[in-house]
Amino acid sequence: MHNASRIAELAVASILFLVALTGALQLIGSTSFTIRQVDHANQVKDRNVRSTMEPIRSKPLTGADVILFISQLRENVELEVEGMSVKSPILLEDIQFNSISRTKQYHLHIERNEDGDIRKMIFR
Repeated sequence: MHNASRIAELAVASILFLVALTGALQLIGSTSFTIRQVDHANQVKDRNVRSTMEPIRSKPLTGADVILFISQLRENVELEVEGMSVKSPILLEDIQFNSISRTKQYHLHIERNEDGDIRKMIFR
C-alpha cells in the first residue's frame, strides 16, 4: 500500500512537472515571436535625421475653413484676409464674410511680437 501511494505521488509530480515545462516552453516561444516582431518593426523605421529649424508648413485652408476659424477665434489679434484688415478686438459684424471666396486655398502666416505672442494672422 505504501508503494502505491508513492507511485501516485510520483505520477502527480511528473504530470505537474510536464505541465509546468510545457507552459514555460510556450511562454518562451511567444516571447521570442514578440521580440522578432518588435525587431522587424524597428528595422523598417525611418532613421533619417531632419533639420527642424524650418518653419512648420501648414496645410492650405479653404475659404470656408477661414470663415469658421475667424468665427471661433477668441484671441485679440489683427486679421488680414483678401486685403481686408480687421483690428482687435474682432467683432464678427465688422468682417465682410462675403468677400472671402469659399473655394480659394489660403495659407496662414503668423506674425509675432518680441515676446512671441501672436500679433497678426494673415490668410494669403
